[in-house]
Amino acid sequence: MLSKIVKVLGLLSLTSIICLLCGCEVTLYKDSKGIYGVDPMTMTLFEIDAKNQFRVVHQFTQGEGKPLAVLRTDTSAFYGICQHQKRFILFRYRQGKLSYLQSFPSISSEGFYPFKLVLTPDHRILYIIVPQRGAHNTFVLDACTIRGQCRVLHHFGRVQPSDLLLGHDGSLYGTAYDVSQTQEPAGGLLFQYNQNTGFRILHRFEAVEGWGPGNLILGADGSIYGVTEQKGRYGDGTLFRYDPRSRRFRVLYAFLKDDGGVFLYAASRYSLYGGSMGGIQGNGYLFSYDLKQDKMRILHRFTSGEGGIDTVVLGGDGNLYGTTDYGGKYKEGVLFQFNVARRRYRVLHVFNPSEGTGIKHTLIWSNARLYGTVDNSEEGDEWLYTLYIRTRVLRFLHHFSTNSGNTASKDITVGRAFEQVLLPCRNTIPA
Repeated sequence: MLSKIVKVLGLLSLTSIICLLCGCEVTLYKDSKGIYGVDPMTMTLFEIDAKNQFRVVHQFTQGEGKPLAVLRTDTSAFYGICQHQKRFILFRYRQGKLSYLQSFPSISSEGFYPFKLVLTPDHRILYIIVPQRGAHNTFVLDACTIRGQCRVLHHFGRVQPSDLLLGHDGSLYGTAYDVSQTQEPAGGLLFQYNQNTGFRILHRFEAVEGWGPGNLILGADGSIYGVTEQKGRYGDGTLFRYDPRSRRFRVLYAFLKDDGGVFLYAASRYSLYGGSMGGIQGNGYLFSYDLKQDKMRILHRFTSGEGGIDTVVLGGDGNLYGTTDYGGKYKEGVLFQFNVARRRYRVLHVFNPSEGTGIKHTLIWSNARLYGTVDNSEEGDEWLYTLYIRTRVLRFLHHFSTNSGNTASKDITVGRAFEQVLLPCRNTIPA
């Protein structure tokens, strides 16, 4: 049920809320070379090799900091954010060597870490959102070179950024919402950053359009799609589109009252796919939005026996795959498939207590396999698993556990790279 609490608390700061409540979960990433990820709990940077085996790339120590997010470049170098004492550090791990590149201040909320890192296609620039130096819970958009030289692109002031996305046109798109007057996300804006034109607000959300925008995905047509958390015509948020070519913003759909938290998961050529935590039966539903016909379709309504949605992914075979956080024979959730063409739902695997008793945080499709995580809410451990679609055989690849002794304290050598952590952020990146 924790995932329901997290999702109801807000789409926009989902990453920070999960960290605050769960202590930060295993995060999986996919690129052309395969699957990789980080586990903040055991401070592990890992990858899945060509033989589908789990491999530790680097085991961080207490002296090195806690890894929170990471991206891999085409040269197999890893760039990411770690938390070292009371600061956030931009690090690089390459050929067995860990280097600190830049330092950023922390903020009063210990549960927060920078939202998402965005790497340009040429793997030369990292866009990140970090706390503003000397300010209370305010944020800036930074661009950092792979050498660690950073430049502030925009000060957000009283609005809190909520998502970042790199468009087909090379521009950075994002959302932010106003938290200055209320504890609830209010209003909000959609913004763009382009190297030639700089920062620009594309749209400010009115109440009828929905408040609290976020959860952006990129459509095949180059349009930016997202959802709002509240308000709208019926009070439970909206589905919207922004077309960068025509510069046109449009609300596509207003969600009904009691639909609950709504998420977008994927986009195909002509459809968007998402899920809701509410609905008529109160257990959530899968939906698609037909972009050609401008029509919302409910694909599957979950029953109390099936559980509530944790996460969903669009497979390379055109089918939807997802997990629930409760339900099934053992009330521990299921892994399911929804055949889009035949509109048929079926359960691929029923989780039992020995396989984890909590949230299934992540699900990724790669080469006819699903990769996901499931935590043990009582022990605080997590399992990494894979399921081969053709055989429907689920196999656990690794058990992340703090009892394994891999978080022992150890200080790194104090050298030039470490000294740079203590320096203020230098705005030396070329314009």
